[in-house]
Amino acid sequence: MKILLIGQKGQLGQKIYKQLTEIKYISLICWDRQTIDLLYTESVFYKLLTIKPDIIINSAAYTNVDQAEKNIELTFRINYILIKTLVKYSLLTKSLLVQFSTDYVFDGKKNQPYTETDPTNPLNIYGHSKLASDLYILQKNCNSLIFRISWLFSSQGNNFLLKILDQAQYKQTLRITSDQYGSPLSANEVASISTKLILELYKHKKNGAHLYHISINNIMSRYSLAKSFLTKIKNESKTIKIKCNKIIPIKYLNYDDKTQRPRNSALKANEIIQKHCFLPNINKCIYETIEEIKIKQQDKNDY
Repeated sequence: MKILLIGQKGQLGQKIYKQLTEIKYISLICWDRQTIDLLYTESVFYKLLTIKPDIIINSAAYTNVDQAEKNIELTFRINYILIKTLVKYSLLTKSLLVQFSTDYVFDGKKNQPYTETDPTNPLNIYGHSKLASDLYILQKNCNSLIFRISWLFSSQGNNFLLKILDQAQYKQTLRITSDQYGSPLSANEVASISTKLILELYKHKKNGAHLYHISINNIMSRYSLAKSFLTKIKNESKTIKIKCNKIIPIKYLNYDDKTQRPRNSALKANEIIQKHCFLPNINKCIYETIEEIKIKQQDKNDY
């Protein structure tokens, strides 16, 4: 089985890479910005025909939500136009395409977590670009898996928990929104779940497009997530120094946000619950991420 992983050096891509390299029967090829220019779709398509992957996992995306408002063309070229090329290859060869999408395809007006069948209505350019690729894949009905995820975090990259940790190391007081809700999940857990589902779908030759939400079984506010994260660090780690001793909940209206975001973007994993019966545990995700941060910090100190 030959798998092409696009975006191997990203926050999620690194974790998927780790999962796949542990499976002996997989021949893995990786693309990143240094390997190929993903903006030149003709070149991308030609290289796909050359290497002939059985599965394409696309974890590459333009994810800077604020900058996407200014760089609309670039955002759509990476998040949508590239996907059209991958779909073209999938339809031609019957290969499996795996695409990672986002909670930002929703407007946040629903009071409950969003299911796979809820109507979409993105509020920003990033959300629009990701929805465009979702709809294109579903319309073409190529052999595919779309995974929507919310509030991804890990011990590396640009994510909410690392931003909180950075501030907590030099600020005594943090102000965090208490009325923004999501389904936070570690890149480790997303990689683990998605890899299982990818290999299962490929093994059983389930044709057509499939949409899954990957999420925890409850919702959290940014305030509760930050509080849980910093509390666990203080209780579990003596090596990660935290200056912050107070977190103040604030309303989203009082937060200076450059770009409109959904107030509630929590996801409900109906398809996974019904068909596969496993859900990740947020506390486990946070503890594992803290352990990774500790190791990275120790390696840095040793160096």
